[in-house]
Amino acid sequence: MNNLKILGLTVLAALACVSLTSCSDDDEGGSLNVGDTFKVDGLSYTVLSDETCEIWNNEYAGDKVVGNLVIPGSVTYGGHKYEVTAIKDKAFSGCTEMTGVTFSNSSVKRIGDYAFAGCTGLTDLEFGASVTEIGEYAFAYCDNLEDINIYMVTSIGACAFMYCTSLRKATVPPSVTELGEYAFAGCSSIESVYTGNRLEEIAQFTFSECSSLKSVRIGESVTHIGFKAFEGCTSLGSVVIPNSVTDIGEFAFVGCSGLESVLLGKGVSYINNMAFNGCDRLMTITSENPKPPILQANNFTTEQYMNADVYVPSGSVSLYRSADVWRKFQRLR
Repeated sequence: MNNLKILGLTVLAALACVSLTSCSDDDEGGSLNVGDTFKVDGLSYTVLSDETCEIWNNEYAGDKVVGNLVIPGSVTYGGHKYEVTAIKDKAFSGCTEMTGVTFSNSSVKRIGDYAFAGCTGLTDLEFGASVTEIGEYAFAYCDNLEDINIYMVTSIGACAFMYCTSLRKATVPPSVTELGEYAFAGCSSIESVYTGNRLEEIAQFTFSECSSLKSVRIGESVTHIGFKAFEGCTSLGSVVIPNSVTDIGEFAFVGCSGLESVLLGKGVSYINNMAFNGCDRLMTITSENPKPPILQANNFTTEQYMNADVYVPSGSVSLYRSADVWRKFQRLR
């Protein structure tokens, strides 16, 4: 948890720097270059190319977002039309009076780092189908955000939804191939998680301290579960590790005190040190790999070695009973 607190201080420091950069509007009739800024309907834009721009909130220019923010598909300035393809880094961070975001005929592809961090009034969010990238800390500390609908996103950055403490569901769409570390860490109200079928790794701390998490569905594409990925998910009662997973990282499920059963798929070959440490109620373990996975020490207690029911393939019982650590289980069959 100390790691999350340190990251929290990082977020606050970043938000404090938001207003340090200022810019002036160009004359309506002037020709704009890449990097120039302009205002339309009370919001600021920065030119990215001859045809595209990114949207942001310029406090020094008097911008203020209250209620629902509408992200237009395009804006016209000086007779020239620009497609809005991005939300700038730190664009609306700390806009506490914003309650929602609507992507209107959206062409936004990227939501920048810290773009909505600390928007504590934000309650619901439906991404436009054009969005493919959500930046680091993009919605961190939006602690009243309850619902998110993600469609064609391919990349969710580190800490993107960290400490969204009212968020109840995390569905990673099939399009996502990259889910950053700490992405949903500290989301203490999340009850269910689905990781999609293109994600290859659940990175370190991704769902750490999701204390209300009861249901986890890990996609068949995942091969690695990272360090403390599900640390402190105290409401998690059971977990199925799919056949695609080959190794479970150190402390991956540490402190999941409500965990009672685990099914290890056929591909699991390595269980790192203390992956299930502190899961004292874990009394049913099923391994489907005919070859005993390498099982590091300090995963289980003496009581678990004595009383846990361990189920392995019928033709592999003797292999497990002679394998390091596995041989300690008295009720292996």
